[in-house]
Amino acid sequence: ARALARDGRRVLVVDRRPPGLGGARWCNGIVPWQFERAGIPVPTGPERRASAGRTHMLSPSGDHRFTVDSPIWEADMRLLGQRLRDDALNAGAAIEWGVTDLRLRLDRGRPVELSAESPTGTLSVTADLFVDASGREAAVRRAVPVLSRTCPPPAASDLCSAQQLTFEVVDRSSARRFLDDHGARPGDAVNWMAPVGGYSVVVVRVEESLDEV
Repeated sequence: ARALARDGRRVLVVDRRPPGLGGARWCNGIVPWQFERAGIPVPTGPERRASAGRTHMLSPSGDHRFTVDSPIWEADMRLLGQRLRDDALNAGAAIEWGVTDLRLRLDRGRPVELSAESPTGTLSVTADLFVDASGREAAVRRAVPVLSRTCPPPAASDLCSAQQLTFEVVDRSSARRFLDDHGARPGDAVNWMAPVGGYSVVVVRVEESLDEV
């Protein structure tokens, strides 16, 4: 939305969630070159939770391990998302929140009009281009026959869930001892791989400040 609006296009984003709550709501891995290529300043300050560092990969028992130098940073996606939304709005894009019941009108198999329900009434939009950013839900793609075949529902065995917790460190000596036990430095990620199945991972990162884990 940001890029298209800056290119002079008329852009409307429709989101099912309430105002301001669209997008990821957790901390997520990013790499700086993606921002540089997109012409977006890389996250700084509270938006950036961690810089590139070492990642320690451990077996569930901890008996086997290896360490890699990781290029991945970590960003607070709530703050990053808000920055990108603000940039898009400042560039002229509009956002319609709380949109449900999407309906498409197709012309020769291509979407040309979208209708939906919003808090202010029925929304109707005609456009030359529709971009589906709804991920696995495939809210638009599923309504386009030629695309719906490419997004079948995933098998239950291919789904995973995630939980993220942030705690204040009240005993810095214990935090340092944990890091020393794993040959890690503040800001490194210590990962236990597959403790409860192939997709599972437990990641522990003590912030560089030693304030949070």
